[in-house]
Amino acid sequence: MSLDKNTKLAIAVSLIVVAGIFVAFNYTTLFPSSVVGIEKYQEDLITQFRVFDSTAQTTLTSNVLPEFYADGTNPLIFGFLTTPTVVGSYDSTLAAWTAVLDKGDYEILVKDTAGSKTKYPAYEGVSVPGTDLADHKVVLSPYQVNMVKRATVTVTPTMYAYNVTSGAYDISVSTTLNSTAYDRWRLHIEFTVGGTN
Repeated sequence: MSLDKNTKLAIAVSLIVVAGIFVAFNYTTLFPSSVVGIEKYQEDLITQFRVFDSTAQTTLTSNVLPEFYADGTNPLIFGFLTTPTVVGSYDSTLAAWTAVLDKGDYEILVKDTAGSKTKYPAYEGVSVPGTDLADHKVVLSPYQVNMVKRATVTVTPTMYAYNVTSGAYDISVSTTLNSTAYDRWRLHIEFTVGGTN
């Protein structure tokens, strides 16, 4: 049985396509780092990042604790008890915070661990890239996690008694109510927030 010219051409093209797929599959399997977007190292990556005090404009190297959680986890919700996937530490040789993580997306929570808390916790989504470098060092994206100083609140109460002569609350009294001298009072409480700039 003899095949016509079009059938032979169709078989030849089919064989070339199958051979191309076979070669491409084996090439990506044998040499994954040469494929765009696939890095040679994707596990146990030494991930470097910086924790920055935005209020004081300084890099923080102590008294904070960076915790990494699985992507989509919210460690700030009430009653959260899950332990972090990894906890970072400061490396003075690298002059950076580091954590050993696999390639992927995470949630980072940086907490103030000082005896007297002065900074709000920082929480955001971050990504760890893969690398072709044998030292497994990568940079967190975003590289910098920003913390801000906690606001200090001053409460100033002032009490006024009702003046029957003027018809207004214009008699300033001490913080104790004198029910024999006055029968109506107005309490004015002023909250001043500092450290918010």
